[in-house]
Amino acid sequence: MYNPLLGTNIRAWAAVLEKEKGYARNTMLSYLSDFDQFTQFMQGHLGEEPTIPLLLSLKKTDFRAFFAKKLDDGGGKRSNARYLAALRSFYGFLKDTGAGECPGVDKITLPKFNIHLPRTFSIDEIDAVLKRLAQNSWVGMRDVALFTLMYGAGLRISEALSVKPEHFREENWLHIIGKGNVERRVPLLPRVLESVRAYMKVCPYALTQGSPIFRGLRGGVLSRTQGATALKAVILELGLKDNLSPHALRHSFASHLLENDADLRSIQELLGHKSLSTTQHYLDIAEKTIIESYDKFHPRFRK
Repeated sequence: MYNPLLGTNIRAWAAVLEKEKGYARNTMLSYLSDFDQFTQFMQGHLGEEPTIPLLLSLKKTDFRAFFAKKLDDGGGKRSNARYLAALRSFYGFLKDTGAGECPGVDKITLPKFNIHLPRTFSIDEIDAVLKRLAQNSWVGMRDVALFTLMYGAGLRISEALSVKPEHFREENWLHIIGKGNVERRVPLLPRVLESVRAYMKVCPYALTQGSPIFRGLRGGVLSRTQGATALKAVILELGLKDNLSPHALRHSFASHLLENDADLRSIQELLGHKSLSTTQHYLDIAEKTIIESYDKFHPRFRK
């Protein structure tokens, strides 16, 4: 339990994260958990109960001790980066509300960690997956519609599975509720619309307003596990890389747009990324693809 003043500030901070900044609830809860681990460590480290004045008085060495302990416990650089993000958010909240500043937290820098590039499908692999799924059954048409929508509009699987009839209220546009309940509009190419409409026409269950369109065999809302399993089965049948996942369709959407000269800002808007730095990871994919193509196809120097 926190002392009353600290507890009040933590609850107010959580409300700001979720309601004003639009963080997803899971992200907000992760920040709270990270901060709780930090205060527990500081109680043992300093030998007294954490309070607002105490937290504001912490020095760079105190923060360093926390991150060192996390590494000793088996944590990694990525985990420490997440802890630091949570701490900077809380201390930023204290500064914004006039509670005080902590110079120590601003002096913390952490070693950079390697960013693993997202796995992607090639265009031929996507065509092969959709061709293998194409069949006369409504389930096959459902899977084609789902994966065409994810790749054609750059959707997360959770976003695609939440699509309802009313989200198609504009011709050739889809309204999506993404992370943090932020709505965005994404354009729909004719092939994507055709696949979705073809499935909706043959689905044996009533697709009413307010209910997701993608259904399981018994009519219930299709789950992420069911969707992922359907894709994984086709990947194995085709002998494709077994580390491909539904999210790779979204990554493929972004990297293929970049390879065809789409600008980064437009891709950021289409993906619903708050920060351009998140979208910039796809530049690395595009650069890697260019280098591989150069090595393979240069008429004089190909390997």
